[in-house]
Amino acid sequence: METSGEQKKEKKSDGTKQEAQYTRVLQSETWQVGIMSCVDDVGLCLQTALCPCIAAGLLLEFTNITSFCSGCLVSLLPVISCCYCCLARTKIRELHHIRGSWLCDLAASFIFPFCVLFQAGYEIDTKPSQILNRF
Repeated sequence: METSGEQKKEKKSDGTKQEAQYTRVLQSETWQVGIMSCVDDVGLCLQTALCPCIAAGLLLEFTNITSFCSGCLVSLLPVISCCYCCLARTKIRELHHIRGSWLCDLAASFIFPFCVLFQAGYEIDTKPSQILNRF
């Protein structure tokens, strides 16, 4: 009978875990800020546009795609940079259970590369201004 009591406890704990995961998924199925939110902070938007290598390097390092220095170098090559930003955005989206697809991530990275850097930095709980002020 002890085993059935233990099984009941396990079922209860599994149910609680599933409910917590379900709640977390419901709470974070969208980005915290929109893709065009970088326009709200013109100063930061200009900093990201003028120094994208720093923002990209930090983003790629945080998502364990590559090192900071490699991320900075990759950001100097426009097409490759957009592909790496797409990888980072996809990784962050999956990590935070945000709805979307890699195709949307790729399109956003090619059309709005600086706004993607801003949005991804905000999503990983790094204040966007701290991305550029870190170094």
